[in-house]
Amino acid sequence: MLKRFICGAFMVAALCGSATFPAQADELYIRNRAFKDAYFLGDTAYVPVDGFLKAVRVPWSQNGSVIVVGEGGSPDLEGLGESITLMNAGKRHEIVGLVKDGRLYVPTKTIAKAVGYTVIVNNDTGVVDVIQSRLTND
Repeated sequence: MLKRFICGAFMVAALCGSATFPAQADELYIRNRAFKDAYFLGDTAYVPVDGFLKAVRVPWSQNGSVIVVGEGGSPDLEGLGESITLMNAGKRHEIVGLVKDGRLYVPTKTIAKAVGYTVIVNNDTGVVDVIQSRLTND
């Protein structure tokens, strides 16, 4: 009985873990181009906000800790703490990250989703790819 429980718990953990980044991930691609400024911590890949938005070719403006996507001249981001509010198409996304070397790095999956992108993880190769989400019809 205990063996079944342990095996079942192991299987659930393995299945749940398949949606995370591979433990040895060291490659991140955005729009099929290598993105060298990613920071991997545990099973999360972090990207700098401005670097990510440039890579997906989305303009932005900044007002304090609020980043408005889709408009503006894409200025250098200044004065950011460990969190931002990202506004996109009237939707508000509160994103918490970490400051590294004076830049705010945020979880790739979180910012990608906020600007209409999807993160695909290939656990076999350790490659993480960010691609534009597609609209689907039911």
